[in-house]
Amino acid sequence: SNSNNSQTVFGRLGNAQAATKPIVTFDNLRFSVTDADIRELAQSMGKFSDFVMHVQQNGAKTVRITFERAEDAKKCVSQFNGKSM
Repeated sequence: SNSNNSQTVFGRLGNAQAATKPIVTFDNLRFSVTDADIRELAQSMGKFSDFVMHVQQNGAKTVRITFERAEDAKKCVSQFNGKSM
């Protein structure tokens, strides 16, 4: 059982086709992470068009962020994958 203070986040970049915008998914976010936190994180990485957060039955959260540019999406994954959030 993970302590709520240190949860490793798993980030990945979706298989974006040329016509679609790049989507980054983060799993295993702490329950305390809010929409405002995600908006701030996404804005710090670049221009994004949308994000959706889901709460799983165990209370962990998953978020999908849609970026405008692949470079920003890749930067977001490399910055936060494996970190505690």
